[in-house]
Amino acid sequence: MEQQVQVGMLGRFTVLVDGVDIVAQLSKSKKGISLLQYLILQEGAPVPNQQLYELLWPSEASSNPESALKTLISRLRTILAKFSDTLSGCIVTERGSYRFNTKLGIGVDLYEFQRAYALLMKSGEVQESELPLFEHAVGLYEGDLLHDGNGQESWASAYSIELHGKYLKLVYRYLEALERMERFEDVTYVCRKALEIDSFDEKLHIALMNAMLKLGSINEALMQHKHATEIYYKYLGMQPTEAIQQFYKKIISADKSLDESLSYICDELKAASGNVGAFVCEYAIFKEIYNLQVRNLERTDRKVFVLLVMLRGIDGRPIEPIKLNNMMNGLQEIMRTSLRKGDVVSQFSASQFALLLPMDSKESGALVMERIKKNFYKRYSRSNVILGYRISNLDQISEIAGDL
Repeated sequence: MEQQVQVGMLGRFTVLVDGVDIVAQLSKSKKGISLLQYLILQEGAPVPNQQLYELLWPSEASSNPESALKTLISRLRTILAKFSDTLSGCIVTERGSYRFNTKLGIGVDLYEFQRAYALLMKSGEVQESELPLFEHAVGLYEGDLLHDGNGQESWASAYSIELHGKYLKLVYRYLEALERMERFEDVTYVCRKALEIDSFDEKLHIALMNAMLKLGSINEALMQHKHATEIYYKYLGMQPTEAIQQFYKKIISADKSLDESLSYICDELKAASGNVGAFVCEYAIFKEIYNLQVRNLERTDRKVFVLLVMLRGIDGRPIEPIKLNNMMNGLQEIMRTSLRKGDVVSQFSASQFALLLPMDSKESGALVMERIKKNFYKRYSRSNVILGYRISNLDQISEIAGDL
């Protein structure tokens, strides 16, 4: 009985012979594995000997490079033949080149994905009968090309970027069809799986949160928004995109529409009034509060100050992300409990908070901040981190958009 051979290129590299992965046994020949991967990637096109030699021995010179390559291929064929007769003939020799034999019945997930992509990305509205093929295609993409967590071969990078782009286009088209058909449970599943591949994709986060709202899962949407915000701050060191920030208001609006009864509103207001300390909110809400404060200033003599609070390394170097995230959480709690009910706190970037403080003067704001600094350094006495801040009078600033 002929053995079944399946090769996995999307995500971790695998070579399955009757369901058994033999890559571990091939690992003694790392150059051999790279050669096999590269030939498979060319989908049967011949690759010149010189190109293969330069790929496998990029910084080495040889008086007889073709002999070195011939020896490597001979050894690789011998190893492959131990596991499968089919694999023994998968590398074909042609004049001055080598190629992967695509006519042996060896299943390759990459080839299958490419075929599905070509079929599904044609113009026209997606039909319901095509959904199973979409599901199969996105399921094939278990990770970026040859990305097993141990680093990717440099020659694979360009191919990987192209395939990643194709995968996202396929997912977007799939999601568009599912949303049109109001299959929102399927949307949440597809988004969650795709976010495992690309955790920072704006469209995926928004599609997932929107599907949660359609299903009435308001709290899940809020949790997803918080998760999206945290990964942007923690891993990219930047604010979430404007679209993700603004989606927070849509979630809040959906939450308010659940019950408009007077008793419900009164209960909510009573519960909120019992909270102590400053109001901590998302930056999208912070900007709305800011705009309200600007209008209030036009008809009152009240002074409100904007403060930008920042953490930085004592030697000027960036703070390690996990440490920074923990310290920002600690600083937020210190500010929340140290400030008053009328004060507003929002995280502005990975290392910065924006504050709105009703105060008599800048000096009063400075006194408050010095108290917060004292509490912070008491809690993080050996952190080698500097807490700095700047204060501006709100009536001197016209708007908050990107930077304070």
